[in-house]
Amino acid sequence: SRLLSLEDQGLPELREYVANLVTHQWQTGVGIIYAGSSTAEGTGSGGAGRSWVERINAVLTNRPLSTTVNNSQSRPSNGVQGWQFSVGGTVSDTYLPDDKIAAIQAIQPQLMFHGIGSNNYARQTGHLDFKNHIEAVLARLAQVSPDTRHVFVAYQAANNISNNNPTFKWWQYNEHLRTIARNTPNVYFLDMQPETFAMGLPGLNHWGWYTSDNSHVTSEAHRYYANRILSALGLPVPPANPSFVVWGNMNGGDGKTAGTTLNGCN
Repeated sequence: SRLLSLEDQGLPELREYVANLVTHQWQTGVGIIYAGSSTAEGTGSGGAGRSWVERINAVLTNRPLSTTVNNSQSRPSNGVQGWQFSVGGTVSDTYLPDDKIAAIQAIQPQLMFHGIGSNNYARQTGHLDFKNHIEAVLARLAQVSPDTRHVFVAYQAANNISNNNPTFKWWQYNEHLRTIARNTPNVYFLDMQPETFAMGLPGLNHWGWYTSDNSHVTSEAHRYYANRILSALGLPVPPANPSFVVWGNMNGGDGKTAGTTLNGCN
């Protein structure tokens, strides 16, 4: 089942790895890089803090994502630091150029998320070329940061490409990711494609989650993606849209007084 695609690709091992990172973050700092194209960058999400990348980062740390790309970066000495390397419009052979590879070598992230392929599909570049590009990217990353775990995620693609029946199908690109994950150490694949197809992404869009460009998705979809990824990794999923949180008495240690109310968590 594609819905359980991580189960036969090391999900228990990956969950244990992530749990260990989170548990020991104050002894050994954690670096996480998010790389991909426009959905990973947050296009359509409705504002700061609402992309799936920002939502995952907010669960793990109160440190804002860094967008700095240079080879002087490094992992924090403690806690979690995320880097946003995603850029809209990129494809499998352009999303990690030389400067980002150099930054990855400097940071030595323990975990890296990849959200790439939808532009390859939209432009109908060959899915075999996509496979070759991803394999080349992973070979290069294995040289510069050999201990990094890589999680590829697949979600929606652009709607109405050749009436949703183009020469190269969306699932063909993702099947390559599945095969690569099965055959490559430290590489995993989380396939949300069957779920997004069920939501009409691409298709009838009966959930109303496409934005007006019929390609990118709304804040609700980004929340779904973030929660799906968090759940797959064994990380806490925030409650659905709480209206307020009332702080208890923490003796001032958290900088908030008892009764402090935080409104609106979208």
